[in-house]
Amino acid sequence: MANNIFFKGYLLIGKSNYINWVKRASLFLKINGFTSYIDNTEQVPDKSLYYKSNLDSHVTNKPYSLKLTIRYIDTKAKLECNEIKALSAIKLIIPLDNVNRFKHKITANSL
Repeated sequence: MANNIFFKGYLLIGKSNYINWVKRASLFLKINGFTSYIDNTEQVPDKSLYYKSNLDSHVTNKPYSLKLTIRYIDTKAKLECNEIKALSAIKLIIPLDNVNRFKHKITANSL
């Protein structure tokens, strides 16, 4: 995922420039790796792979190892950070008056 993100296209202004805007915006999101967060194909890691299960197949808080616990926490934190970056990237390519309409959205998929 890119550290410095800049959108080189025009902001969306009603319906007049939508066709040109959507091409550039889609390319921008795809190049920076945000599409998997927008279409919700990027999933949270399966906790049962890192933590033990009891007889009722409920995941407990007992990890298989400390190394797996750290890997799970790092993977989940990276996913959450990238989700925020994707949400910010979407807000970057829409006009400021529309950003205020969607300020209650907390995920890229919901926006």
